Amino acid sequence: MQRYIVTLDLGTSGPKVGLFTDKGQYLAHEIEFNDVIYPEGEEGGAEQNPDDWIASIKTALSTVA
Repeated sequence: MQRYIVTLDLGTSGPKVGLFTDKGQYLAHEIEFNDVIYPEGEEGGAEQNPDDWIASIKTALSTVA
């Protein structure tokens, strides 16, 4: 049975997913981007929608699968 390694990097702009064999051979990757909201009147503040994160992680994982 073939085994795989999936990597998940949750960076500020969105998730990055990598797929490798259990020997470390690169197979695929996907990057999804999430909107960042900068609220007025909050200098240095930034927000993101958690539902966007869940959707983008699912999309990235299904793309490399």
